[in-house]
Amino acid sequence: MSLGLRILWCTGLVLGVLASLTGLRSGWSAADLNLRSLVDSYQAVETSARQNQELAERNEVVCGRIKIKKGLIEDMVAGRLSFLETAAWFKYLSETSPGKRTYLPYAGSTVEEKYCRMVLCWAENHMQDHVATSEEGLLQRLRTELNDLLASPQGLQLPNLME
Repeated sequence: MSLGLRILWCTGLVLGVLASLTGLRSGWSAADLNLRSLVDSYQAVETSARQNQELAERNEVVCGRIKIKKGLIEDMVAGRLSFLETAAWFKYLSETSPGKRTYLPYAGSTVEEKYCRMVLCWAENHMQDHVATSEEGLLQRLRTELNDLLASPQGLQLPNLME
């Protein structure tokens, strides 16, 4: 219980004791109801503030992950990361997010394929936003690479990032 809530509660307790000692209970009932209403309102404000803080913290985490993913896409477009490494990092970020269940609305028969398709989508969005720096044919090469990996006997396997 917060300090403000304790003060309100104690004030109500004191008023109730005084009213019962002086026999003025009937005169204090309206004030007692108002105090209860005030305490309830204060609790609702405290709950709302706590929920707002939790949402702000989650928002910060989500914005941080988006910033990291944008950086990964930029590294892939610049040739510092491969397509599969980028997909592996996307998968890692999703799997290590606290309390987050990953929803992959991308086509694919495996989780790995879905992450590759996610990277393709992010790359396409990146290139639309950075037309001047976009490399011609990169998206087509990435799609071809994905199709070749899906058709290969080994199948699509993301690299282990911890090696």
